[in-house]
Amino acid sequence: MTVFLGDGVRGDQMTNNSSFPIVAVNDTVEVLDVESADTQRGHFAVGRMRAPSDYVSPENAADQYLATLGSQASICTVRSKLNQVAKWFKYPDYQHCDWHLMRYDNVVKFIAHLKESGLQTVTINAYLCAMKGVAQTAWNLGQVSDHDLMRIKAIKQVRGSRKMAGKALTRQESKAMLSKCEGTTPQFIRDRAILLLLLGCGLRRAEITRIELKNVFLDEARIRLVGKGNKERDVFMNDVVLDAVARWLAVRKQVITDWNAKYPYKTGNAGDGTIGFLFGKWTRHYSYLIVDRPLNPWTIGDIVKKYKSEAEEIAAGLKTVTTHDLRRTFATRLLEKNVDITTVKNLMGHSSITTTTLYDRRGDEAMRRATKEVDL
Repeated sequence: MTVFLGDGVRGDQMTNNSSFPIVAVNDTVEVLDVESADTQRGHFAVGRMRAPSDYVSPENAADQYLATLGSQASICTVRSKLNQVAKWFKYPDYQHCDWHLMRYDNVVKFIAHLKESGLQTVTINAYLCAMKGVAQTAWNLGQVSDHDLMRIKAIKQVRGSRKMAGKALTRQESKAMLSKCEGTTPQFIRDRAILLLLLGCGLRRAEITRIELKNVFLDEARIRLVGKGNKERDVFMNDVVLDAVARWLAVRKQVITDWNAKYPYKTGNAGDGTIGFLFGKWTRHYSYLIVDRPLNPWTIGDIVKKYKSEAEEIAAGLKTVTTHDLRRTFATRLLEKNVDITTVKNLMGHSSITTTTLYDRRGDEAMRRATKEVDL
């Protein structure tokens, strides 16, 4: 059966994932006499077609959405979630998923699946946010109708809370880690500076790797960086962090000077050590520092893992510590010192105080002390 959609376009001329007959009703496309695929887990739809539009982009809505995210870390996180969504609906990956066919009922069923899986509320809402973001992008590309987008956007976030993941290190735990990083080799000096920037400035892994030498101001104990969401901010170093960074800078310069003297004919991209990233990329066996290539964020995680593993014999609580826990430690210790939360938010590089509160790990003891202060 051939159905005309108007403007001389026949239903059998439209490109879609099925051969089901269609008919236009008030500028929307409906499937006729098709058993719904929503009764079972499978592709987003059988026989569904996107609404006609003046312009329909052929671009993948998920790829386009990922391109709008602010940092590589965000892209990796959201891409992983979209892959999980696609695979649950029996697609090989997010790039081969028919995002233009995603509808309200698909999103609701996937969220119900996540709830049944026992995931934390914040994780479920992150999936929902990603799916809404792709739906919005698909609409921007002319691939879904106004009505379908509005229905998906109307899905409310999951309410409730669970015990938050992660912890703040105790003083004993942080001292134990640092005690394992007191050597005099370039690697030890670099690693100690990185650990102290995590603990003493609350920096993200990706932020540390992207610090440029020109943005380190030792005389002001200040570092300017571009953080998550492409937001620029200044962070300040206390005396301990400042000393560690200054020591690394001296070693960094000496490493480059020694290399240039030993191999004057292949100084490569090291230059004179006054340019590039604060923590460049070492070649194999730490023989050559490439300062115009940033350290991989995963290397930061490996550094934390190395020293916390070595320190577990001193502080058993380090066994469950993650790299991001050092950032949580920074926020928690500021709050313990009664620093106002707006200042903590700014130091952490958050857009919202609500996000900052998620880093508070003062726990039951803080509540117990606060309760004792109540006048009756």
